[in-house]
Parts: sequence; structure tokens; C-alpha cells
Amino acid sequence: MISHIHIQNFAIIEEEEIKLHPNFSALTGETGAGKSIILEAITLILGGRASSDMIRQGQDYASVTVCFMLKGKYQLLINQRLNQMQLPILHSNQELKIQRIISAQGKNKITVNGHSIKQTELKDLTEGLIEIVRQHASHILLDPEQHIFLLDGFAKLIEQREKVSSRFDKYQSLEQELKQLTQSQAQRKAKIQQIEKQVNQIEKINPELGEDEKIDKELRMLQASEKLKKWLDDASIQLYDQPHSIVDMISSLSKSLERLMDLDERLDEFHEVLSQSSMSLSELHRDIKRFKNEISNVQIRMQELEERRNELERLKDEYDLSIEQILEQVSKLKQEKDELITLDLRLKNLDQLLKKAFEEANQEAEILSLCRREAANRLSALIEEELQTLGMSKCRFLVEIRKNKLYRFGLEQIEFLISPNPGEGFKPLAKIASGGELSRLTLAIKVLMMHQDETPTYVFDEVDSGIGGGVAEGVGKKLKRIALSRQVLCITHLPQVAACADQHYKIEKQHTESRTFSSIALLNQEDRIQEMARMLGGQDLTEATLLHATEMIKRGQKAIE
Repeated sequence: MISHIHIQNFAIIEEEEIKLHPNFSALTGETGAGKSIILEAITLILGGRASSDMIRQGQDYASVTVCFMLKGKYQLLINQRLNQMQLPILHSNQELKIQRIISAQGKNKITVNGHSIKQTELKDLTEGLIEIVRQHASHILLDPEQHIFLLDGFAKLIEQREKVSSRFDKYQSLEQELKQLTQSQAQRKAKIQQIEKQVNQIEKINPELGEDEKIDKELRMLQASEKLKKWLDDASIQLYDQPHSIVDMISSLSKSLERLMDLDERLDEFHEVLSQSSMSLSELHRDIKRFKNEISNVQIRMQELEERRNELERLKDEYDLSIEQILEQVSKLKQEKDELITLDLRLKNLDQLLKKAFEEANQEAEILSLCRREAANRLSALIEEELQTLGMSKCRFLVEIRKNKLYRFGLEQIEFLISPNPGEGFKPLAKIASGGELSRLTLAIKVLMMHQDETPTYVFDEVDSGIGGGVAEGVGKKLKRIALSRQVLCITHLPQVAACADQHYKIEKQHTESRTFSSIALLNQEDRIQEMARMLGGQDLTEATLLHATEMIKRGQKAIE
């Protein structure tokens, strides 16, 4: 809950501090005194947009600081959020201090316990800490689309509604998927055929990783072997395969030397060398012939390799990819084909899945419908009871349930109807409810829904608009009842409401020669009687008015005893 609010240089407030009562505080003042400024300041702390127009005339900055004293589940919730924002958590009895500084130069600043944060983070941090119920917040009652959420909140059916929404969303998602898959079925079939054609073409050629490089390497080797073959041919001819070959010439030399060997014994050595040479060269000639036979198929192999290389090059040119990339593409195409086939299989199963999803959503919606019908009767009766004490004893209230086809929120539309006077039929709130009736209905619903609303602080901004007298006293009692378990700050113009408060603040506009400013004062008993008397009878206070104000305060303090 809020422990205190400090405001400086904000609108026409120079510097004021409000220490709020943990239960019920009332804020009163004449029209134009600046009551709405307090609301604007609180809205800023909840992450509202700041403007340099908010700065008091002639000042460089405006500052709003609100301190919260949070315990139990509220401190635990805030600590979780602080931890997510990587900010220090609150310790026992430590306040949460939020400050917003608005600079005339545009250098605005938001701090939480001295640590800077962003506006969006401030919204997340303070969500659920304060609920502001404005004078026109009852307009939510004029929107029939909101009534279903109010009923579910009252009956604690939000979790069941979320089950219905979750299952219906699943059903809708499957329905959309079925529609899309059905519409794209022909496209998938054509795509599968295109993929098969591409894959078959590539697999028919059957390229291997690095094959083109291997072919180039082998061709270079075979092209070199052509030069070798020419040398082998030349060598074979010169050695043996022509007249006057080297072997013939050596053989002739050897024979002619035989006739001269008797002349000198040293010629034996020459003859031996010639004989050995002839034998060696003859052996070399046989080896060359064998080698030539081994490489005789080079031309055939080269032709085969050239044809294969051309085939691979055409494939690479067609796809503008390397062999490695083509093989990767084949893998991707096969995967894509499998996925498309899987989608076709999915299409065959979707009808059954869709039927099951609808049945599951409908089943949860029927459970929700049963609970809503019971809750609608209960809420109608309880609101009529609450309205009894708010000057609407003859008013009838009805939660109308109209059957609807299954949608995110169930099987029905909900609308609140009233019959303000006996003999009148039930009609929508927007058609016949007055501003005062809407204010009282809003208050009655707030009282009934407190059990599911964990907001620690309520700020009511003139929700007592359009009422007075005994009805206003009933409103005050309702607010005091809410304040038993929540902190309540009510901005009001009705003395009957202010009389029920545990603490009474007055905001007053004051003028000097050159400036106007609003001041806020916590009223003591005597000042409170004076303010109540003013609210009852205007500026001219009489003894009777003061006695009336005194009695009203006494009665207000005993409102729920």
C-alpha cells in the first residue's frame, strides 16, 4: 500500500506531502482546487506519460515520489519483478520508493530505490499495485463485451475460461492449417514432381565428391604419357626396328672385331664389352616393347575421361554450382520432398485432429457454461442486495446469457440488464442507466469482486457522481467496507462519503499577488468538521450545519460496526 506521496513543482502544487492511512482516506476540496492533480501524479508513478506541461510555471523540473510499504505476497511479487530487472530486492520493512523527475530540458528520470529504470519497466513493476476507478470508469458497464469478464472474475472462472481459449485457439490453428494445406495441395504436388525431376537428373549423372578434380589430375598424367609413348617409339626404332639400328651396328662391330682378335689379346676385352652391350640393348628393346603395350590404351581412357568431364561441366553450368554444392543441393531437395510428403500425410490426419480439438474445446466450454449459469443467478441476487443499501431498492438486475456458437470465451454472450423501476422490463444498461446508477453499480461490483482482486490500493475518483443524501451514505459505507481489506483513497465531493473515512485531506487553491498554488492539509477533528460543514452548506457556516457535520462524522466512523 501507499505510505506517502511527495509532490514538488507539479502543476500548481509547489511542494506537498501526503501520508495515507492504511485503510480509508478521503480527499475533498472545491471544484478546481486541484484534486485531479493527485490522480495525475499517481498515474505518473504507474508508468503514465510525462510532459513538460506538468512542470509548475517558472520551475526547471517537477518531481513526484510515491513510497509503498509492501508485505507478504505483495513484497514477494515486487521482489520477483525487481530480480527480473536485475535491481536490488526489498528486505523486511523496506519501502519501495519510486520517483519521477520531469525536466524542462527533456531529461526526464525514473528511479526505483535510487536505481534508474525505463518507463516500460515502471509499468511492468507497478502493475497491480494500484487500481484507479475514475468517475467514468463505470462506462465499462456500458460495453456488453466486457460483461463476460466481470462475471468470470466474480465467479473465479478465469482459469476455466483460459482453458477454453487455449483449446479453441488450438482448434482455430488446426482449422487454418487445414485450409492452407488444402489450398496449397496442388502446388505441393507440382513441387514434388519438380524435385524428383531434378534429383533424377543429377543421380543419373551420379557425380562424386571431388570427381572433377580427379579427372583433371588423371588427364594431365595421360597427356604427359603421350610424350613418353613417342620417346618409346623413337627408342625402339633406333635400337632395333630399323636398318642399321644401334643393335645392328654394335653386332656388326662385334663380328668384324672377331676377325682381328688374334692380332692382340687385349682385343678380347673390347669384344666382351660389345657383346655385353648388344645383349643389354636387346633386353632394353624388349622392356620398351612391353612398356609400350601397357600404355597402348591411353587414347581410349583419355576419350572416356574427356566425355565424363564434359558431362560434369554441363551439370555444373546448369546449376551454376560446384560438384560439392550440387550434392548438398540433392540432399536439401530430398529433405524438402520428405517435408512436402509429410505435409500431405498431415493433411490426411487433420480432419480427425480438428474434430478432436473441437470436441475438447466444446467440452471445456460446456463446463464453463454450467458454472456461468449458476454464477449469473448468484451475481444477480447479490448485486440487488448491494443496491438495496445504495438507494436502489426497487432495481432489478439480470445477467442475461445468450447461447452462441463456440468461440474463444465459450458458448455464450453475457450482458448485464437492469429494470430500475417496478413494472419495467429488463433493458441494457447503456439504454436506461443514469450516471448515478452506473456509479452505484460499479461500486457494488467492486465490493463483490474483492475476493478475486488482489490489488492492495484502490483510488476512487468521484465515483459518487450523480448521487446524494442517504444514497451517498451507503456509498461511504461500501468504501469503508472495501477499506477493511484494502487501502482506499477516495476523491469525493460528498460529505456523507468523506465522513466514513479514517483520514481526511483537504486540497485548497490559494492565491498570492503573482502566483496560484494548491495546498494539501491533513485535517484534525475541528478542521474536518469545518470542511464537512462547508460541503453540507457552503461558505456560510451555521451552528446547525456544524452540529450536522459533527453528527455525520460520528455516524460515518460507526458505518460498519
